[in-house]
Amino acid sequence: MAMARARRGTTTTDTEPLQAPPLAKPIRQPKRVDLVAEEIKRLITEKNLKPGDKLPREVELQQLFFVSKSTIREALKSLEVQGLIKVTTGPVGGGTIVKVPLDRTLQLLQNYLFFKDT
Repeated sequence: MAMARARRGTTTTDTEPLQAPPLAKPIRQPKRVDLVAEEIKRLITEKNLKPGDKLPREVELQQLFFVSKSTIREALKSLEVQGLIKVTTGPVGGGTIVKVPLDRTLQLLQNYLFFKDT
């Protein structure tokens, strides 16, 4: 086995760490908040929610996704920053689906195309 590694140029000793190939990229685990935001987007499409429709309450989202209140709030804030929902506070508050304007959609697409090769 050591001979095979020596032929490939990947010999290691107890003190020398194994190095990744030069083109390998680190595996990035998605954050829980990002996963929940994606699941909320999936929920919106599955329930066919339209602009003006309300998302389930925070407590219901917590129970649905088995996450904390802060994770739900951060996911909702992420969706609000993306321009997909509007979050209001108070007894009748929560997330409301908004109409995404065409210029906002084009701006997001432009950002994607600009940064896709970086």
